[in-house]
Amino acid sequence: MSSTTSISPAVLIVGAGPVGSVLALTLLKNGISVRIIDKAGPQIGQKGAGIQPRSLEMHHFLGTLPDFLSVAQSIPICTIYKIPGGTEILKTFELNPREEPKPDTPYINPMVLGQYRQQSILHRHLKKYGCEVEFHTVLRSFEQSDDHVLANIVKKSPDGAEIPEAMKVPYLVGADGAHSTIRRALGLTFLGDTRDDVSSVIGDIEIKSGLNHETWHFWGEGSTKMQVYYSNSRVDKNIFTMMITGKELDHAKTASRRDELVKTITFVTERNDIEFGDLIWMSHYRPNIRMVNRFGEGRVFVAGARLEARQGTNSGVQDSFNLGWKLALVLKGLSPSSLLNTYTEERLPVIAAMLGKTMDLLNRGRDKPAADESKWKRGTEFKQLGVNYRGSSTLVDETTDLTKDLIRSDSYSLASDGVIHAGDRAPQAPDLEDLPANRAATSLFDIFGPDHHTVLIFSSVRSKGEEITSKLSSYSKGLFKTVLILPALSESELIASVKQSSGFDLVLRDGGGHAYKAYPTIPGPCTVIVVRPDGVVGAIVRGIDGLLQYVNGVFVALA
Repeated sequence: MSSTTSISPAVLIVGAGPVGSVLALTLLKNGISVRIIDKAGPQIGQKGAGIQPRSLEMHHFLGTLPDFLSVAQSIPICTIYKIPGGTEILKTFELNPREEPKPDTPYINPMVLGQYRQQSILHRHLKKYGCEVEFHTVLRSFEQSDDHVLANIVKKSPDGAEIPEAMKVPYLVGADGAHSTIRRALGLTFLGDTRDDVSSVIGDIEIKSGLNHETWHFWGEGSTKMQVYYSNSRVDKNIFTMMITGKELDHAKTASRRDELVKTITFVTERNDIEFGDLIWMSHYRPNIRMVNRFGEGRVFVAGARLEARQGTNSGVQDSFNLGWKLALVLKGLSPSSLLNTYTEERLPVIAAMLGKTMDLLNRGRDKPAADESKWKRGTEFKQLGVNYRGSSTLVDETTDLTKDLIRSDSYSLASDGVIHAGDRAPQAPDLEDLPANRAATSLFDIFGPDHHTVLIFSSVRSKGEEITSKLSSYSKGLFKTVLILPALSESELIASVKQSSGFDLVLRDGGGHAYKAYPTIPGPCTVIVVRPDGVVGAIVRGIDGLLQYVNGVFVALA
Protein backbone atom coordinates (compact mmCIF):
# COMPACT_ATOMS: atom_id res chain seq x y z
CA MET A 1 0.00 0.00 0.00
CA SER A 2 1.35 3.44 -0.91
CA SER A 3 1.97 5.85 1.92
CA THR A 4 0.44 9.26 2.46
CA THR A 5 2.40 12.33 3.48
CA SER A 6 0.98 14.62 6.15
CA ILE A 7 2.17 17.88 7.65
CA SER A 8 0.94 18.51 11.12
CA PRO A 9 1.77 18.49 14.48
CA ALA A 10 4.79 20.27 15.94
CA VAL A 11 6.12 17.21 17.79
CA LEU A 12 5.77 13.48 17.17
CA ILE A 13 6.23 11.46 20.35
CA VAL A 14 7.00 7.74 20.07
CA GLY A 15 5.97 5.87 23.21
CA ALA A 16 2.80 6.49 25.23
CA GLY A 17 3.90 5.34 28.68
CA PRO A 18 4.25 7.86 31.52
CA VAL A 19 7.40 9.38 29.99
CA GLY A 20 5.89 10.11 26.59
CA SER A 21 2.54 11.10 28.07
CA VAL A 22 4.09 13.65 30.45
CA LEU A 23 5.95 15.20 27.52
CA ALA A 24 2.77 15.34 25.45
CA LEU A 25 0.80 16.93 28.29
CA THR A 26 3.53 19.49 28.99
CA LEU A 27 3.57 20.53 25.33
CA LEU A 28 -0.21 20.67 25.07
CA LYS A 29 -0.39 22.92 28.12
CA ASN A 30 2.00 25.20 26.25
CA GLY A 31 -0.26 25.28 23.20
CA ILE A 32 1.98 22.98 21.13
CA SER A 33 0.29 20.35 18.94
CA VAL A 34 1.49 16.77 19.26
CA ARG A 35 0.90 13.26 17.98
CA ILE A 36 1.73 10.41 20.32
CA ILE A 37 2.02 6.85 19.03
CA ASP A 38 2.75 3.49 20.64
CA LYS A 39 3.59 0.22 18.93
CA ALA A 40 1.59 -1.80 21.47
CA GLY A 41 -1.88 -1.44 22.93
CA PRO A 42 -2.65 0.03 26.36
CA GLN A 43 -0.06 -1.14 28.85
CA ILE A 44 -0.77 -3.90 31.34
CA GLY A 45 0.95 -4.57 34.62
CA GLN A 46 2.08 -2.64 37.68
CA LYS A 47 5.82 -2.38 36.99
CA GLY A 48 7.48 0.97 37.62
CA ALA A 49 4.99 1.69 40.38
CA GLY A 50 7.03 3.88 42.73
CA ILE A 51 6.28 7.61 42.53
CA GLN A 52 8.86 9.74 44.28
CA PRO A 53 8.09 13.12 45.88
CA ARG A 54 9.75 15.09 43.07
CA SER A 55 7.40 13.40 40.59
CA LEU A 56 4.40 14.14 42.81
CA GLU A 57 5.35 17.82 42.65
CA MET A 58 5.53 17.59 38.86
CA HIS A 59 2.02 16.13 38.80
CA HIS A 60 0.85 19.05 40.95
CA PHE A 61 2.13 21.49 38.32
CA LEU A 62 0.55 19.46 35.50
CA GLY A 63 -2.83 19.27 37.26
CA THR A 64 -2.79 15.45 37.35
CA LEU A 65 -1.98 14.99 41.05
CA PRO A 66 -5.56 14.68 42.41
CA ASP A 67 -6.26 11.80 40.04
CA PHE A 68 -3.03 10.06 41.06
CA LEU A 69 -3.67 10.47 44.78
CA SER A 70 -7.22 9.13 44.46
CA VAL A 71 -5.92 5.65 43.58
CA ALA A 72 -2.25 5.54 44.66
CA GLN A 73 -1.30 4.25 48.06
CA SER A 74 1.44 4.86 50.57
CA ILE A 75 4.09 2.20 51.03
CA PRO A 76 2.72 -0.03 53.80
CA ILE A 77 4.44 -2.01 56.55
CA CYS A 78 6.65 -4.85 55.31
CA THR A 79 6.21 -8.31 56.86
CA ILE A 80 8.95 -10.94 56.86
CA TYR A 81 7.93 -14.56 57.54
CA LYS A 82 9.94 -17.29 59.25
CA ILE A 83 11.32 -20.19 57.25
CA PRO A 84 10.58 -23.04 57.80
CA GLY A 85 6.83 -22.74 57.97
CA GLY A 86 6.30 -19.52 56.07
CA THR A 87 3.35 -18.29 58.15
CA GLU A 88 4.84 -17.06 61.43
CA ILE A 89 5.91 -13.41 61.34
CA LEU A 90 9.62 -12.95 61.93
CA LYS A 91 9.55 -9.15 61.97
CA THR A 92 7.91 -6.10 60.44
CA PHE A 93 9.54 -2.87 59.34
CA GLU A 94 8.92 0.32 57.36
CA LEU A 95 10.57 0.41 53.96
CA ASN A 96 10.24 4.19 53.88
CA PRO A 97 9.59 5.51 57.39
CA ARG A 98 6.86 8.09 57.04
CA GLU A 99 7.89 11.73 57.41
CA GLU A 100 5.60 14.58 58.32
CA PRO A 101 5.15 17.03 55.45
CA LYS A 102 6.75 20.43 55.90
CA PRO A 103 5.73 23.77 54.42
CA ASP A 104 8.51 23.61 51.81
CA THR A 105 8.04 19.86 51.06
CA PRO A 106 4.32 18.98 51.14
CA TYR A 107 4.86 15.71 49.25
CA ILE A 108 7.63 14.13 51.26
CA ASN A 109 6.56 10.46 51.19
CA PRO A 110 6.74 8.19 48.12
CA MET A 111 3.56 6.63 46.77
CA VAL A 112 2.97 3.53 44.64
CA LEU A 113 0.66 3.14 41.67
CA GLY A 114 0.90 0.61 38.87
CA GLN A 115 2.30 2.06 35.68
CA TYR A 116 -0.77 1.08 33.67
CA ARG A 117 -2.88 3.15 36.07
CA GLN A 118 -0.48 6.07 35.73
CA GLN A 119 -0.67 5.82 31.97
CA SER A 120 -4.48 5.68 32.00
CA ILE A 121 -4.72 8.87 34.07
CA LEU A 122 -2.33 10.75 31.82
CA HIS A 123 -4.17 9.63 28.69
CA ARG A 124 -7.43 10.97 30.11
CA HIS A 125 -5.77 14.34 30.57
CA LEU A 126 -4.43 14.27 27.02
CA LYS A 127 -7.96 13.77 25.77
CA LYS A 128 -8.99 17.05 27.39
CA TYR A 129 -6.76 18.72 24.79
CA GLY A 130 -8.13 16.63 21.94
CA CYS A 131 -5.09 14.35 21.87
CA GLU A 132 -5.73 10.61 21.47
CA VAL A 133 -2.92 8.08 21.79
CA GLU A 134 -2.51 6.16 18.52
CA PHE A 135 -1.89 2.58 19.64
CA HIS A 136 -0.55 -0.19 17.37
CA THR A 137 1.41 2.42 15.44
CA VAL A 138 5.14 2.03 14.96
CA LEU A 139 7.93 4.34 13.80
CA ARG A 140 9.78 2.50 11.04
CA SER A 141 12.36 5.13 10.11
CA PHE A 142 13.05 8.85 9.97
CA GLU A 143 15.24 11.36 8.15
CA GLN A 144 16.41 14.72 9.46
CA SER A 145 16.82 17.91 7.48
CA ASP A 146 17.64 21.45 8.56
CA ASP A 147 14.04 22.46 9.19
CA HIS A 148 12.07 19.26 9.81
CA VAL A 149 12.07 15.52 10.42
CA LEU A 150 10.41 13.14 7.95
CA ALA A 151 9.00 10.25 9.99
CA ASN A 152 7.72 7.03 8.42
CA ILE A 153 5.11 5.40 10.60
CA VAL A 154 2.90 2.35 10.11
CA LYS A 155 -0.46 1.87 11.78
CA LYS A 156 -1.93 -1.60 12.13
CA SER A 157 -5.70 -1.64 11.61
CA PRO A 158 -8.05 -3.98 13.54
CA ASP A 159 -8.11 -6.40 10.60
CA GLY A 160 -4.29 -6.61 10.61
CA ALA A 161 -3.69 -4.43 7.58
CA GLU A 162 -0.70 -2.06 7.74
CA ILE A 163 -1.32 1.57 6.84
CA PRO A 164 1.92 3.49 6.13
CA GLU A 165 2.21 7.23 6.54
CA ALA A 166 5.03 9.70 6.00
CA MET A 167 4.78 12.84 8.10
CA LYS A 168 6.85 15.99 8.45
CA VAL A 169 7.33 17.36 11.95
CA PRO A 170 9.65 20.02 13.37
CA TYR A 171 10.74 17.68 16.19
CA LEU A 172 10.69 13.97 16.99
CA VAL A 173 11.05 12.51 20.51
CA GLY A 174 11.51 8.86 21.41
CA ALA A 175 10.06 7.80 24.75
CA ASP A 176 9.91 4.12 23.86
CA GLY A 177 12.58 2.70 26.13
CA ALA A 178 15.77 0.76 25.62
CA HIS A 179 14.80 -0.85 22.31
CA SER A 180 14.02 2.50 20.77
CA THR A 181 14.21 2.85 16.98
CA ILE A 182 15.23 6.45 17.53
CA ARG A 183 18.08 5.61 19.90
CA ARG A 184 19.53 3.10 17.46
CA ALA A 185 19.12 5.37 14.43
CA LEU A 186 20.90 8.25 16.21
CA GLY A 187 23.75 5.94 17.16
CA LEU A 188 23.32 6.66 20.86
CA THR A 189 25.30 4.21 22.95
CA PHE A 190 24.65 2.89 26.41
CA LEU A 191 27.01 3.65 29.27
CA GLY A 192 26.89 1.29 32.24
CA ASP A 193 26.38 -2.43 32.89
CA THR A 194 23.94 -5.27 32.41
CA ARG A 195 24.11 -7.33 35.59
CA ASP A 196 24.19 -10.94 34.41
CA ASP A 197 25.13 -12.00 37.96
CA VAL A 198 21.77 -10.79 39.29
CA SER A 199 18.59 -12.36 38.02
CA SER A 200 14.94 -12.52 39.09
CA VAL A 201 11.41 -13.26 37.94
CA ILE A 202 9.04 -10.32 38.09
CA GLY A 203 5.40 -9.92 37.20
CA ASP A 204 1.84 -9.44 38.42
CA ILE A 205 -0.49 -12.16 39.60
CA GLU A 206 -3.98 -12.28 41.10
CA ILE A 207 -4.11 -13.64 44.66
CA LYS A 208 -7.65 -14.66 45.63
CA SER A 209 -6.91 -15.60 49.25
CA GLY A 210 -4.07 -16.27 51.65
CA LEU A 211 -2.41 -12.84 51.57
CA ASN A 212 -3.78 -9.40 52.39
CA HIS A 213 -2.96 -6.17 50.57
CA GLU A 214 -2.37 -4.20 53.78
CA THR A 215 1.28 -5.24 53.97
CA TRP A 216 4.13 -6.26 51.70
CA HIS A 217 5.13 -9.92 52.13
CA PHE A 218 8.71 -11.28 52.20
CA TRP A 219 10.17 -14.79 52.44
CA GLY A 220 13.77 -16.05 52.31
CA GLU A 221 16.98 -14.26 51.39
CA GLY A 222 18.38 -12.93 48.15
CA SER A 223 21.53 -15.07 48.10
CA THR A 224 19.60 -18.37 47.98
CA LYS A 225 15.84 -17.99 47.48
CA MET A 226 13.49 -15.12 48.17
CA GLN A 227 10.02 -13.89 47.24
CA VAL A 228 8.28 -10.57 47.65
CA TYR A 229 4.60 -9.78 47.04
CA TYR A 230 2.95 -6.38 47.24
CA SER A 231 -0.10 -4.49 46.05
CA ASN A 232 0.35 -1.18 44.19
CA SER A 233 -2.96 0.64 44.40
CA ARG A 234 -6.08 1.10 46.47
CA VAL A 235 -8.32 -0.19 43.69
CA ASP A 236 -6.48 -3.31 42.45
CA LYS A 237 -6.36 -4.98 45.84
CA ASN A 238 -6.14 -8.58 44.58
CA ILE A 239 -3.39 -7.89 42.03
CA PHE A 240 0.07 -8.36 43.50
CA THR A 241 3.45 -7.57 42.04
CA MET A 242 5.94 -10.36 42.64
CA MET A 243 9.70 -10.59 42.68
CA ILE A 244 11.37 -14.00 42.92
CA THR A 245 15.15 -14.31 43.13
CA GLY A 246 18.01 -16.39 44.52
CA LYS A 247 20.83 -18.65 43.35
CA GLU A 248 18.97 -21.85 44.25
CA LEU A 249 16.16 -21.05 41.80
CA ASP A 250 15.92 -21.68 38.08
CA HIS A 251 14.59 -18.31 36.95
CA ALA A 252 14.21 -19.20 33.29
CA LYS A 253 12.17 -22.30 34.15
CA THR A 254 10.07 -20.39 36.69
CA ALA A 255 9.23 -17.75 34.09
CA SER A 256 8.35 -20.30 31.41
CA ARG A 257 4.83 -21.25 32.54
CA ARG A 258 2.28 -20.50 35.24
CA ASP A 259 2.51 -23.99 36.77
CA GLU A 260 6.29 -23.67 37.11
CA LEU A 261 5.77 -20.32 38.78
CA VAL A 262 3.37 -21.83 41.32
CA LYS A 263 5.84 -24.65 42.06
CA THR A 264 8.58 -22.11 42.80
CA ILE A 265 6.24 -20.05 44.96
CA THR A 266 5.36 -23.08 47.07
CA PHE A 267 9.01 -24.11 47.34
CA VAL A 268 10.16 -20.72 48.61
CA THR A 269 7.25 -19.74 50.85
CA GLU A 270 6.48 -23.26 52.14
CA ARG A 271 2.83 -22.17 51.89
CA ASN A 272 -0.03 -24.17 50.37
CA ASP A 273 -2.82 -21.87 51.51
CA ILE A 274 -2.28 -19.12 48.94
CA GLU A 275 -4.90 -19.28 46.18
CA PHE A 276 -3.72 -17.81 42.90
CA GLY A 277 -5.89 -16.48 40.10
CA ASP A 278 -4.88 -15.06 36.74
CA LEU A 279 -1.25 -14.47 35.84
CA ILE A 280 -1.24 -10.94 34.40
CA TRP A 281 2.32 -10.94 33.10
CA MET A 282 5.70 -12.41 33.97
CA SER A 283 9.28 -11.88 32.83
CA HIS A 284 12.79 -13.19 33.47
CA TYR A 285 14.61 -10.01 34.45
CA ARG A 286 18.23 -8.90 34.72
CA PRO A 287 18.91 -5.37 35.98
CA ASN A 288 20.44 -3.08 33.38
CA ILE A 289 22.13 -0.13 35.04
CA ARG A 290 22.68 1.85 31.86
CA MET A 291 22.10 5.23 30.26
CA VAL A 292 22.57 6.83 26.85
CA ASN A 293 25.66 8.93 26.18
CA ARG A 294 23.56 11.92 25.02
CA PHE A 295 19.87 12.75 24.84
CA GLY A 296 19.48 13.85 21.26
CA GLU A 297 20.89 15.12 18.03
CA GLY A 298 19.58 17.86 15.78
CA ARG A 299 15.77 17.79 15.81
CA VAL A 300 15.47 14.35 17.39
CA PHE A 301 15.57 13.59 21.12
CA VAL A 302 15.08 10.71 23.52
CA ALA A 303 13.51 10.76 26.98
CA GLY A 304 13.68 8.03 29.60
CA ALA A 305 16.35 6.27 27.52
CA ARG A 306 17.87 4.08 30.17
CA LEU A 307 17.43 0.60 31.54
CA GLU A 308 17.03 0.72 35.30
CA ALA A 309 14.33 -0.65 37.56
CA ARG A 310 14.37 1.45 40.71
CA GLN A 311 14.19 5.08 39.55
CA GLY A 312 13.61 4.72 35.82
CA THR A 313 10.07 6.03 35.43
CA ASN A 314 10.63 8.88 37.88
CA SER A 315 13.78 9.95 36.08
CA GLY A 316 12.12 9.52 32.69
CA VAL A 317 9.18 11.81 33.44
CA GLN A 318 11.64 14.40 34.76
CA ASP A 319 13.46 14.16 31.43
CA SER A 320 10.17 14.98 29.72
CA PHE A 321 9.33 17.84 32.07
CA ASN A 322 12.76 19.36 31.45
CA LEU A 323 12.53 19.02 27.67
CA GLY A 324 8.88 20.00 27.22
CA TRP A 325 9.00 23.69 28.16
CA LYS A 326 12.19 24.21 26.18
CA LEU A 327 10.72 22.66 23.04
CA ALA A 328 7.64 24.85 23.47
CA LEU A 329 9.63 28.09 23.66
CA VAL A 330 11.76 27.17 20.65
CA LEU A 331 8.72 26.19 18.58
CA LYS A 332 7.04 29.51 19.42
CA GLY A 333 10.15 31.40 18.30
CA LEU A 334 10.66 32.79 21.80
CA SER A 335 13.95 30.98 22.48
CA PRO A 336 16.89 30.02 20.27
CA SER A 337 17.29 26.37 19.30
CA SER A 338 20.50 26.34 21.36
CA LEU A 339 18.30 26.19 24.47
CA LEU A 340 17.64 22.56 23.58
CA ASN A 341 21.34 21.80 24.14
CA THR A 342 20.75 22.32 27.85
CA TYR A 343 18.50 19.25 27.92
CA THR A 344 21.47 16.90 27.71
CA GLU A 345 23.64 19.34 29.67
CA GLU A 346 21.26 19.29 32.63
CA ARG A 347 19.87 15.76 32.60
CA LEU A 348 22.98 13.68 31.82
CA PRO A 349 24.78 14.41 35.14
CA VAL A 350 21.57 13.66 37.05
CA ILE A 351 21.07 10.29 35.38
CA ALA A 352 24.75 9.39 35.84
CA ALA A 353 24.44 10.14 39.57
CA MET A 354 21.20 8.16 39.79
CA LEU A 355 22.70 5.09 38.15
CA GLY A 356 25.70 5.23 40.45
CA LYS A 357 23.46 5.29 43.51
CA THR A 358 21.33 2.47 42.09
CA MET A 359 24.42 0.31 41.50
CA ASP A 360 25.57 0.90 45.08
CA LEU A 361 22.12 -0.08 46.37
CA LEU A 362 22.07 -3.26 44.30
CA ASN A 363 25.54 -4.32 45.39
CA ARG A 364 24.88 -3.53 49.04
CA GLY A 365 21.72 -5.60 49.27
CA ARG A 366 22.36 -8.48 46.89
CA ASP A 367 23.42 -11.16 49.37
CA LYS A 368 21.71 -9.91 52.50
CA PRO A 369 18.80 -11.87 54.00
CA ALA A 370 15.30 -10.43 53.71
CA ALA A 371 15.24 -9.87 57.49
CA ASP A 372 18.07 -7.34 57.18
CA GLU A 373 16.21 -4.04 56.81
CA SER A 374 19.22 -2.33 55.23
CA LYS A 375 18.70 -4.55 52.17
CA TRP A 376 15.50 -2.68 51.37
CA LYS A 377 15.86 0.80 52.72
CA ARG A 378 16.85 3.70 50.52
CA GLY A 379 18.39 7.02 51.43
CA THR A 380 16.43 10.24 51.25
CA GLU A 381 18.24 11.15 48.03
CA PHE A 382 16.00 8.66 46.19
CA LYS A 383 13.08 10.99 46.83
CA GLN A 384 14.79 13.19 44.21
CA LEU A 385 14.10 16.45 46.03
CA GLY A 386 17.81 17.24 45.84
CA VAL A 387 18.09 16.65 42.08
CA ASN A 388 19.54 19.83 40.61
CA TYR A 389 21.02 21.45 37.51
CA ARG A 390 23.59 23.67 39.23
CA GLY A 391 26.01 23.04 36.35
CA SER A 392 23.65 24.45 33.72
CA SER A 393 24.96 27.24 31.48
CA THR A 394 21.67 29.19 31.64
CA LEU A 395 21.66 29.84 35.39
CA VAL A 396 22.39 33.15 37.09
CA ASP A 397 23.08 33.27 40.84
CA GLU A 398 24.41 36.41 42.48
CA THR A 399 24.62 34.75 45.90
CA THR A 400 27.41 32.30 45.09
CA ASP A 401 29.86 31.02 42.51
CA LEU A 402 28.09 28.03 40.92
CA THR A 403 31.41 26.65 39.66
CA LYS A 404 32.66 25.94 43.19
CA ASP A 405 33.09 22.26 43.98
CA LEU A 406 30.99 22.37 47.15
CA ILE A 407 28.09 23.79 45.13
CA ARG A 408 28.30 21.45 42.13
CA SER A 409 29.48 18.37 44.01
CA ASP A 410 26.41 16.16 43.50
CA SER A 411 23.59 16.42 40.95
CA TYR A 412 21.36 14.39 43.27
CA SER A 413 21.66 16.37 46.48
CA LEU A 414 21.39 19.86 47.90
CA ALA A 415 24.61 21.83 48.09
CA SER A 416 26.72 21.12 51.14
CA ASP A 417 26.05 24.62 52.48
CA GLY A 418 22.36 23.70 52.79
CA VAL A 419 21.21 26.82 50.92
CA ILE A 420 18.95 26.97 47.86
CA HIS A 421 20.90 27.99 44.75
CA ALA A 422 20.03 28.53 41.11
CA GLY A 423 19.52 25.08 39.60
CA ASP A 424 17.84 23.67 42.71
CA ARG A 425 14.24 22.60 43.14
CA ALA A 426 12.00 25.56 43.98
CA PRO A 427 10.46 24.99 47.44
CA GLN A 428 6.76 25.26 48.22
CA ALA A 429 5.50 28.15 50.37
CA PRO A 430 1.90 27.97 51.62
CA ASP A 431 -0.19 30.49 53.59
CA LEU A 432 0.38 33.35 51.17
CA GLU A 433 -2.29 36.05 51.26
CA ASP A 434 -3.46 37.40 47.90
CA LEU A 435 -3.92 41.04 48.90
CA PRO A 436 -6.00 42.29 45.93
CA ALA A 437 -8.26 39.23 46.37
CA ASN A 438 -9.21 40.04 49.98
CA ARG A 439 -6.30 38.00 51.34
CA ALA A 440 -7.44 34.72 49.80
CA ALA A 441 -4.96 31.97 50.64
CA THR A 442 -2.67 30.62 47.94
CA SER A 443 0.73 28.92 47.63
CA LEU A 444 3.71 29.02 45.32
CA PHE A 445 2.98 25.53 43.95
CA ASP A 446 -0.43 26.81 42.85
CA ILE A 447 1.29 29.68 41.02
CA PHE A 448 4.08 27.75 39.30
CA GLY A 449 3.17 26.10 36.01
CA PRO A 450 4.66 24.36 32.96
CA ASP A 451 3.72 27.18 30.58
CA HIS A 452 5.37 30.20 32.22
CA HIS A 453 8.33 31.47 34.21
CA THR A 454 7.43 32.77 37.66
CA VAL A 455 9.32 35.88 38.78
CA LEU A 456 9.25 36.15 42.57
CA ILE A 457 10.08 39.63 43.82
CA PHE A 458 10.96 39.64 47.52
CA SER A 459 10.76 43.29 48.53
CA SER A 460 8.98 45.79 50.72
CA VAL A 461 9.83 48.55 48.26
CA ARG A 462 7.02 48.73 45.73
CA SER A 463 8.96 50.79 43.18
CA LYS A 464 11.70 48.16 42.88
CA GLY A 465 9.18 45.54 41.87
CA GLU A 466 7.48 47.87 39.41
CA GLU A 467 10.79 48.47 37.63
CA ILE A 468 10.99 44.73 36.98
CA THR A 469 7.40 44.33 35.79
CA SER A 470 7.87 47.29 33.46
CA LYS A 471 10.92 45.71 31.86
CA LEU A 472 9.22 42.30 31.42
CA SER A 473 6.09 43.84 29.90
CA SER A 474 7.87 43.99 26.54
CA TYR A 475 7.77 40.21 26.27
CA SER A 476 4.85 38.06 25.15
CA LYS A 477 1.87 38.09 27.47
CA GLY A 478 1.82 35.04 29.71
CA LEU A 479 5.51 34.29 29.31
CA PHE A 480 6.23 35.57 32.83
CA LYS A 481 4.06 35.64 35.92
CA THR A 482 5.31 38.40 38.22
CA VAL A 483 4.68 37.99 41.94
CA LEU A 484 5.51 40.60 44.58
CA ILE A 485 5.95 38.93 47.98
CA LEU A 486 5.79 41.19 51.01
CA PRO A 487 7.17 40.15 54.40
CA ALA A 488 4.73 38.82 56.99
CA LEU A 489 5.04 41.96 59.15
CA SER A 490 4.47 44.47 56.36
CA GLU A 491 3.00 47.78 57.47
CA SER A 492 -0.64 48.48 56.66
CA GLU A 493 0.25 51.57 54.60
CA LEU A 494 2.47 49.50 52.30
CA ILE A 495 -0.20 46.83 51.92
CA ALA A 496 -2.76 49.46 51.00
CA SER A 497 -0.47 51.00 48.37
CA VAL A 498 0.54 47.78 46.61
CA LYS A 499 -3.07 46.59 46.46
CA GLN A 500 -3.65 49.41 44.00
CA SER A 501 -0.69 48.47 41.80
CA SER A 502 -1.54 47.05 38.39
CA GLY A 503 1.97 46.08 37.36
CA PHE A 504 2.12 42.72 39.13
CA ASP A 505 0.22 39.55 38.30
CA LEU A 506 -0.02 38.82 42.02
CA VAL A 507 0.70 40.77 45.19
CA LEU A 508 1.12 38.46 48.16
CA ARG A 509 1.83 38.83 51.86
CA ASP A 510 3.93 36.02 53.28
CA GLY A 511 1.48 35.43 56.13
CA GLY A 512 3.10 32.25 57.38
CA GLY A 513 6.64 33.45 56.77
CA HIS A 514 7.35 30.33 54.73
CA ALA A 515 8.46 32.03 51.50
CA TYR A 516 11.06 34.25 53.15
CA LYS A 517 12.29 31.23 55.13
CA ALA A 518 12.55 28.85 52.16
CA TYR A 519 14.17 31.20 49.66
CA PRO A 520 17.46 33.08 50.08
CA THR A 521 17.23 36.85 50.07
CA ILE A 522 20.10 39.16 49.20
CA PRO A 523 20.82 42.14 51.50
CA GLY A 524 19.32 45.23 49.94
CA PRO A 525 15.93 46.48 48.83
CA CYS A 526 15.07 43.62 46.48
CA THR A 527 15.73 39.94 45.69
CA VAL A 528 14.42 38.46 42.46
CA ILE A 529 14.08 34.70 42.09
CA VAL A 530 13.07 33.25 38.73
CA VAL A 531 11.38 29.84 38.79
CA ARG A 532 11.39 27.97 35.51
CA PRO A 533 8.35 26.13 34.12
CA ASP A 534 9.75 22.83 35.45
CA GLY A 535 9.85 24.10 39.04
CA VAL A 536 13.60 24.74 39.08
CA VAL A 537 15.20 27.97 40.27
CA GLY A 538 16.71 29.64 37.19
CA ALA A 539 18.06 32.80 38.77
CA ILE A 540 18.67 34.47 42.14
CA VAL A 541 19.58 38.12 41.55
CA ARG A 542 19.47 41.61 43.07
CA GLY A 543 17.43 43.32 40.41
CA ILE A 544 17.08 44.28 36.76
CA ASP A 545 20.63 43.60 35.56
CA GLY A 546 20.81 40.06 36.87
CA LEU A 547 17.27 39.30 35.72
CA LEU A 548 18.07 40.42 32.18
CA GLN A 549 21.20 38.30 32.19
CA TYR A 550 19.03 35.23 32.80
CA VAL A 551 16.31 36.30 30.36
CA ASN A 552 18.81 37.00 27.57
CA GLY A 553 20.34 33.57 28.09
CA VAL A 554 17.02 31.76 27.67
CA PHE A 555 14.94 33.90 25.29
CA VAL A 556 15.64 35.49 21.93
CA ALA A 557 16.58 39.15 22.07
CA LEU A 558 13.76 41.62 21.57
CA ALA A 559 13.83 43.49 18.27
